[in-house]
Amino acid sequence: MPVLALTTVDRVKAYLGTSNSGAAVGVWSPENVAVLQDMIIKVSDDMENYCNRSFGLQSYTTETLLTGPVMQVDSVPVQSITSIVGTASGRGSDMATIPATAYDISADGDSITFYTLGRGARVRAVYVGGLAATTADIIANYPALAGACDMQVANLWKRHANPDKTGMTLGNGQTNWTQEYQMLTDVKRTLDNSFLYMADFLG
Repeated sequence: MPVLALTTVDRVKAYLGTSNSGAAVGVWSPENVAVLQDMIIKVSDDMENYCNRSFGLQSYTTETLLTGPVMQVDSVPVQSITSIVGTASGRGSDMATIPATAYDISADGDSITFYTLGRGARVRAVYVGGLAATTADIIANYPALAGACDMQVANLWKRHANPDKTGMTLGNGQTNWTQEYQMLTDVKRTLDNSFLYMADFLG
């Protein structure tokens, strides 16, 4: 699935202000807009990798042997369950459909609780997980995440416009970026506090 952009070009342009356009004041060339869009996707991908999770809604399939009645999932929060099959015996050949009345999604969406299965049971769940389906949904419902992306992309653009480790001057005088940068401390703090996927959740 393509990476979900966590912000928009217009938001980053507004964050930067007209003096940072890299051209005439307040003017963004199509080439510069394309670079910004590329940076947004790169930063969004890096933020997902940092948190070890996908932010965009998508379908996942996971299978495990339960260590108890709770099945931890690795793409949260769980938004809906498509189907679940399982068996108390632990044998794949015995797996059968588990009715929706036999399980629930936890309040925080990080796990599925079973009422008729426990330790040693084999379960395969197909579910939809993630934060949002669109960039607009991310901005509306997770403004801190979108704001962190704005901050990181703006910082990356400024380094691109004033080349150091993330940029170089080409023969025609234009600049390009090499995608090498350090995630800002404030961005890491935002991700750590609210969006970091904890390895302890893995089932």
